[in-house]
Amino acid sequence: MLDSLQHAIQYDQKGEFQNAIIHYEQSAYAIRQMLRYERDKKVRIKLIENADKLEMRASTIKQFFNAQEKDTRRILYPKKRIAQKRSSKWDSIFGLDEARNFLVEQVLIPSNNIEVFRGKKRGWKSLLLYGPSGCGKSMLIDALANELRDCNLQVLNCRELVCRDGDARVQFAFDQADRERPSIILLEDLDALKEEPGSFIYYSNGIKYKADREMMKQVKAEVLSGMRNIKKCHEGVIVIATTSKPWLLSSSLRRRFDKRIFVSTLGDDARVAAAKKTLSFCHDEAISLISNATINCSTYTIVKWLNQIKNTRLLAFQSSNWFVKQGGTFRTSDEKTENAISCTLLDIPCNQLCIPSPTVEDVLKALINPPDSIHPTLLADFENSFPIF
Repeated sequence: MLDSLQHAIQYDQKGEFQNAIIHYEQSAYAIRQMLRYERDKKVRIKLIENADKLEMRASTIKQFFNAQEKDTRRILYPKKRIAQKRSSKWDSIFGLDEARNFLVEQVLIPSNNIEVFRGKKRGWKSLLLYGPSGCGKSMLIDALANELRDCNLQVLNCRELVCRDGDARVQFAFDQADRERPSIILLEDLDALKEEPGSFIYYSNGIKYKADREMMKQVKAEVLSGMRNIKKCHEGVIVIATTSKPWLLSSSLRRRFDKRIFVSTLGDDARVAAAKKTLSFCHDEAISLISNATINCSTYTIVKWLNQIKNTRLLAFQSSNWFVKQGGTFRTSDEKTENAISCTLLDIPCNQLCIPSPTVEDVLKALINPPDSIHPTLLADFENSFPIF
């Protein structure tokens, strides 16, 4: 008992607190055992006080380590990314019917009915979504997590992982997913684990980080190990990865995925539906022109361009410095207009503002400079890469 107590004090003074906790608890336990044979009341009281002091010291060190671990977890893995509020739903996704049906049949239904889909009946536990950037891969996963009951979505960007503290963050993500089921681990830009170091730079809080070869190997090993463990025994944990360069993935990574889903650009019907929902004032002819102008464009590009058309008049209204009052409301004008008032938007009460609505003329002007489309050769590369899997 005395040797254990001496070791505890030495470890405590050296700062080796984990070992100190073990020896403090061993010493306190030995003192408690001595109470079974001690009959003197004064000695018993003294032993109890010493045991309480040792247990209190061990408890204090544990609390310090728990607080430190929480701070480390908060730094390595922000809480808002562990269980963030999701807004995407199936109804808000245009097109991508094939990918959505796959996710519903093989992931959503089995995950919400784990008691039925067990063993060979279980759904997919690892998916790879690949396709051009901005085509809705992350949005599909966001909508899937929103449909799952009390799902915990964890997002890991592989470009960040290979630059700083990647192995610890991956290990913590898989541990957290195992504790809080059902969980989805999203690995964005999985192709970053294959690229050469120095080929990209990551900025965080004004600090520049370059990809590190050793960190890349460690992150890849942690990802492969976590996916292997999930496939063996973990129910209610799904790993979904996204990539815009599937040809860069190594064979060891590709083999870990149960299913690979190609997320392509929107079809004709989906582009028409997106245009009608955003620009409901347009007639069929204008909608058809918009659909033809956005062929082979990514979903993100189409939605951004449609919102720019919708907000054209609003942006001009916000930057205007001349207004005229008509019928109790203020409208934009120029300095040559009769009774025009020089003021800013902040000078006018909100209930007296007349915000203009977009028109078909705004759409026709926007069609002069259509959005950038994805080159057909790049789409062909994605289609040709499918047999690789």
